Amino acid sequence: MIVGIDIGTQSLKAVLTDARLKVMGEAAIQYRPCFPGPDRAEQHVTVWERALGPAIAAALRQANVPPGRIGALGLCGQLDGCLAVDSFGVALGPCLIWMDRRAQAEAAEVPAELIRARSGVVRDPSHMAAKIVWLRRNEPRAASAARFHQPVSYMVERLTGAAVMDHALASTSMLYALQRRSFDPELLDRFGIDASLLPELAEAQARAGGLTRAGAGLTGLPVGIPVAVGTGDDFSTPLGAGLIAPGTIQVAVGTGEVIGAIDDRPIIDEAGLVETNAYPGGRWFLKTPGWLSGGAVVWLTDLLGMQTVQDFDSAAE
Repeated sequence: MIVGIDIGTQSLKAVLTDARLKVMGEAAIQYRPCFPGPDRAEQHVTVWERALGPAIAAALRQANVPPGRIGALGLCGQLDGCLAVDSFGVALGPCLIWMDRRAQAEAAEVPAELIRARSGVVRDPSHMAAKIVWLRRNEPRAASAARFHQPVSYMVERLTGAAVMDHALASTSMLYALQRRSFDPELLDRFGIDASLLPELAEAQARAGGLTRAGAGLTGLPVGIPVAVGTGDDFSTPLGAGLIAPGTIQVAVGTGEVIGAIDDRPIIDEAGLVETNAYPGGRWFLKTPGWLSGGAVVWLTDLLGMQTVQDFDSAAE
């Protein structure tokens, strides 16, 4: 049996499936982002780590399946976050999540046309490259970081000890060359980022490593089970919905909204409205940047002084 994990913006979700991917059990642990100031949005990794074991345990209980029957673990999660870690993979501070826009000046230092032509994404402070530069300039501990992660690659290292990231996640960073399917030397140079500060690249479905003793402690699962490299939620969602070839458009609504489709070619939108990312399996995914949607409902619920989204639903009715 397989456990799947989604590191979301507002919850960590666990799902248990059989070998044919039939859902046997599922659970979610809620949490919130932190907004410490204008243009700032953070989550500390302990929020995800504390949710991991309870979410998995609840999904197993629902299916009445013991941990010893789990044969593999896969992860997906929010894109564009950035956090610094030391040589042991321990976080040196909170993650600047995808909503965070403090690195506007750092993003503006590299021409938008160069970023779009090489990487296929829109120049934006939400992307990882600008956040790495900001952290290295403004956070003393990050200046000596061993490497920088997105949420999914961070959790993979915590569970396996392997610092690895899939091509789709890497392609959201403003540092990835779509045509070459590797980190781009010129973009790295323009942002002043050494490639050694980034995780190694691998396919999403590849085995990152076995669950370590520390990983077993976080998950409640047996030591040694294989953990996949994983990918971002913008890609796992359409993949799970069956998008494996061109011809279908997907609309996904979560904290943010993403509309996208697969293509056999790495098409670049010269107008800079649509982004192009690598996609698990070797194709490319054309999509709108993930604007806030469900997250706006939570914001409005808080603004109106309501305790839960269900209270908001009742008022709307």
